Order: sequence, then C-alpha cells, then structure tokens
Amino acid sequence: MQTVYLILAIINVLLWTWLAFQLFAGLKKMTILSSGQKLISKQEPASSLPSVSIIVAACNEEDAIGSAVESLMGQNYRNYEVIVVNDRSTDNTGNILDDLRARYSNLKILHIKDLPSGWLGKNHALYSGAMQAHGDWLLFTDGDIIYSSSCLQQAVEYALSKKLDHLTLIPRFTGKNLLSRAMASHIFLLIVTMGRPWRASMPDTPEYTGLGAFNLLKRSTYMDIGTHQAISLRPDDDAKLGKLVKKNGFRQEMAFGKELIQIEWYQNLRQVIKGFEKNCLCMSEYRPLLAILSYPFGFIINIFPFVGLFSGNLFTRLSCLWVVLVIFAMYRAFSKYSANPTWHAFFHPIEGLISMYASGIALFKTLKTGSVTWRGTEYPVEILKRNVV
Repeated sequence: MQTVYLILAIINVLLWTWLAFQLFAGLKKMTILSSGQKLISKQEPASSLPSVSIIVAACNEEDAIGSAVESLMGQNYRNYEVIVVNDRSTDNTGNILDDLRARYSNLKILHIKDLPSGWLGKNHALYSGAMQAHGDWLLFTDGDIIYSSSCLQQAVEYALSKKLDHLTLIPRFTGKNLLSRAMASHIFLLIVTMGRPWRASMPDTPEYTGLGAFNLLKRSTYMDIGTHQAISLRPDDDAKLGKLVKKNGFRQEMAFGKELIQIEWYQNLRQVIKGFEKNCLCMSEYRPLLAILSYPFGFIINIFPFVGLFSGNLFTRLSCLWVVLVIFAMYRAFSKYSANPTWHAFFHPIEGLISMYASGIALFKTLKTGSVTWRGTEYPVEILKRNVV
C-alpha cells in the first residue's frame, strides 16, 4: 500500500505542477473586461457600432427572469434589441415577460408552445430567437444572468478592437450558498485549466471556447457555421457553438467578465445533480466507459492529495503537501481573474466528492433509463448521440 501511495503522490506532483505552469502562463494571455475600459478610438462615434440582438432562452425562470431582463434593458448601448424566448414554461415566466414587454419598446417576447422533433428545447429557443433578430451581432445568453449597464458596450468594443468573430465571457458567481460558490470556483478552475481557452484564439490549435452565459458572435458567422441547426441535439450547445466557430476558421476568444456579468450558481445539491445529468454523457461523446473511468481519475487528482497528507511515508506526505500548495496557488491566481476567493481551495476535495457523487448519480440514471431529462423534457440518448460535432 505504501508503494501505491507513493506512485499516486508522484503522479499528482507531475500532473499538478504541469497544470499550474500551464494555468499561470495562460491566464496572463487572457483579458479581464471592466466597466471603465476604452477599447476603441475616442473619435469613433457610438452610433457607428453594430446593431446587436440579445437572445435569451427562458424555461421556468420565474425567480430570475425579471431581474435578468431588467438588466438587459438597462444597457447603455445605443442600437440593440432584446428577444426573450419563453420555452414552454409551466410557471409564471410567461406572465412576467408579458408585463415587461408592455414597458419596453425594444423587447420582443416569443412564446413557444411545442418542441419540434430533432431539437433540444434551449437550442430550438435560441434558434427561433435568432431567426427573428435584426442585429449585425447576436448575443446568446441565459435567463438568470445579471448584466452591468456597460457590459454590451465593453464586449462589442473589445470584439471589434481584436477583430473577433466570437467572444465569450466568464461571469462572476454569486449566491448565498457557500458550497455552491465554492463549486463554481472548483468547476471553472478545472474548465480553464484543462480546456486552456487562451489557445482558442490561435488558429492552428484544437482548443475552442463557448459559454452559455455569454456567447457573442457576428450574425454572418452564425449563419456560416450552420446556426443552432448544426447542434440541435447537443446538451453542450454553448461549447459546441464555439467549436463550430473555430472549426470554420473564425476568430474567437474567451475573457473574464467579473465586473460585467454575474450569475447565482446552483442553489442546492439537487440542482447540481440535475446539471450533471444533462452533461454527464455528452462530455465523453456518449462513451459510457470513458465516463466511468473519469471517476477514479477524479479521485486520484482531486481527493487523494488531501488524503495523502495524513497517510504514507514521509516522502509521500511531502509530495502531497506540495500538490496541495500548488492547488492553493492556482486558486489564488484564478481569484484575480474570476473574483472567486482563494480560500475556496479548502473546499477542493469536498467539491471533488460532490462532483463525483452528482455525476455518478446522473450517469446511473441516464444509463438506466436510456434518456436525459432536462427542463421537463426527456431526450433518448440514442437520438442525442447522433448529433456529432
């Protein structure tokens, strides 16, 4: 057993040291967008900026949709419209949206009653909104995102200054639930570390980027990549939209928007499990064995280093101490960009266990039923896995 502990400790030292090196170097290449930045020439009149259509997919969002839409209607951008697509909501979302429409002239509401075959609900909602849009640029977003008044202005100016076709922003995560905020830190630190989004802007690399909270792209680009019709059955539609952008040779970038957009992450463990259910198989491209193998790997890299501090010989413990210090250093570096505090690192092994539990329950349920249930609709896995991107 001592030998096993030692091997696992050495694997963690090598892996986490390499990951930290990648993260520290990569973060320096990423941008933090803030409210006070001037990103285009002062002589450039605001009226010359392109028109933007903001498209929101909303399904049973009665608790958040009002605040989200109000923040969108308060943008200081001169030429934009907001299209909210009520995707078969069974709560009070539709009534809230109708009340808002009466107050704002540039707010359009679409009520979807039925879901056509061959579509996921959110994907169809965003596509339907895009087909009603008039903007030169399209911003796809969720129904629970809160925007600062300068967000759209800053994002469009930045995209134009960098000659981008696609820009996505990482939001700031808020909420009353401590474990929920720590979970967001854990997941997005791993997403950025493993996904290396700073390489998405490099044309000859495989990395790509896309995030449901904020996907801004040119309308012409959207049409050229096949719209949401090309990813109609992808639960990971936000990321796969970015993959199509990159695959078709367009320029994209991910930036941090901690001062511009915010979202309250999952409020409880039940919501975490539901979120993992949607993505547990599509992340492995519907290969169950690969999904199952991720569990021992997750235990080895996220939990063992903290366990190894108190087990094994002196070298094993010192190796695990090094790994834990490296993980804390990564959280500290990430906090500057994300506004997530460094002390969330104390919850790293706990969040690792929660992730394994949530994804395990979700995978078991998906394999047992042969389907994925999301937002009240059941989608057979056999149909979902046909949509390869």
